[in-house]
Amino acid sequence: MAQFDIHRFADGQGRARYVVDLQSDLLSALSTRVVAPAYPLMAGVHRITRLNPELDVKGSAYFLAVQEMAAVKRSLLGTTIGSAAARRDNIIAAIDLLITGI
Repeated sequence: MAQFDIHRFADGQGRARYVVDLQSDLLSALSTRVVAPAYPLMAGVHRITRLNPELDVKGSAYFLAVQEMAAVKRSLLGTTIGSAAARRDNIIAAIDLLITGI
């Protein structure tokens, strides 16, 4: 489990979706991880580009909903299916925007 890994995550209704692990690897001993959900990027979906960076998830366009980040038990994170590390700068900038407004 590493920062910016993309995991399958059951939404409680049996539907799988994806979350991105945002937490630093320096805190890997904690029983929780801070994640944000990724949603399919479709025409007509409103998003704030700086707050919701685009990601590639298994060859499809998604966006990261940084404003919905939360801590979840590590045991709830499913299989790692990819990495968003290539979008690191955009993700950190989105977190900065959410926290500082800059």
